[in-house]
Amino acid sequence: MNARLTENARELTLGTLAKKLQKLCEHSASFKQELGQKASQLEALDRQISALATIHDDCQSFDNDLRVLESTLTQSLQDIEDIWPDLQGKTATLCAQNSETWAEPLIYWGGQIDEALKQKSVVDAKRCFIRFSSAARKRFYLADQDLKKSCQLLQLVGDPIEALLEAR
Repeated sequence: MNARLTENARELTLGTLAKKLQKLCEHSASFKQELGQKASQLEALDRQISALATIHDDCQSFDNDLRVLESTLTQSLQDIEDIWPDLQGKTATLCAQNSETWAEPLIYWGGQIDEALKQKSVVDAKRCFIRFSSAARKRFYLADQDLKKSCQLLQLVGDPIEALLEAR
């Protein structure tokens, strides 16, 4: 996961910029016509990037917990059983907050891990965890990509604003 990406996304002051543009729009009819829509787009982009940065943070935290459980896979079944419930709870929270199709494999493989632990099968628990981990990492990749794409949209909004302001 790209921690710098989240950090940079959080440092964007799009909401403040959108408010300043709105003030310009209040003082000039021509600005209102030309910049009003861009200011609204900036506000929407600010909300979108903030939400995606939060998802990215949640995935980063989940990835850290996932690594802890990965380190126990070479240990005893008891160690896996001790760590799994906490990660399972975090999985449920992550999936509930982001109910998209990517969550389905996490839910499925989490259930398979539960079943393997009930059956006291270290081999099955490890096999299912590898699948579970793979599904989680795909989500982490998507979280990075979603945040990058949203940040790139800033250029589509910002460049026209800059051109309008330079023309004045």
